[in-house]
Amino acid sequence: MLCLLPFFPVMPAAMIAYQIYLTIFELFQDDWMSKSPAKTFYIKPENKLAKLLTGCFQTQSMYIGQFLICGTNTNAINHSVNGPILVKEFWRDYFDRLNIKIPKVLVNWDGQNFEITPGFENDTRDRKMFIKRNDMFCGIGDYVVDCGNIASTERILRKEYPNMPCIVMEFAQPRKEYGIHSYDILTHLLPNGEIGVISCLMWADCIEQSSHST
Repeated sequence: MLCLLPFFPVMPAAMIAYQIYLTIFELFQDDWMSKSPAKTFYIKPENKLAKLLTGCFQTQSMYIGQFLICGTNTNAINHSVNGPILVKEFWRDYFDRLNIKIPKVLVNWDGQNFEITPGFENDTRDRKMFIKRNDMFCGIGDYVVDCGNIASTERILRKEYPNMPCIVMEFAQPRKEYGIHSYDILTHLLPNGEIGVISCLMWADCIEQSSHST
């Protein structure tokens, strides 16, 4: 932190200049926030001054917040960019051991090789499918196949995901009365070994095909 002290007088001016640059850039091309499936978390206010200050806050918070959370832990820093350990297979294996119902994997893609899951080799039905990158989060890298058969995803994977491990899954459809939604359930382990629920939050009113669009 001491190394940053000489830069503190110029940091606010540099941050404002950077946000002005981004504002001009966004006139010609959408930034990564507006293209993200989780863009609802990055919506800026309409007021120009408020939008500028919000942009400054978002830019700083991503770096300062990650430092406060991760510190100098190598694994934590790596996981703030991608997930080399907590990949999709890690969580799916964990859910399987808990007998949790999850969408079936139809295809495994290691970035070069296309492997249809045993039992689906002769399945030629058209269906809705979900492509997810193994090491990403918050919907980054998601691709929705609205209608196609399993074999047709190979062309998409070779074009859009070279050298990027992915899985192709069934597309989980919600009940119509609930619409697209998700739950955030925060629990804690009590000293007596029981698990207590701190909060349960439902994300609803999603405007797109992902619960990140709530």
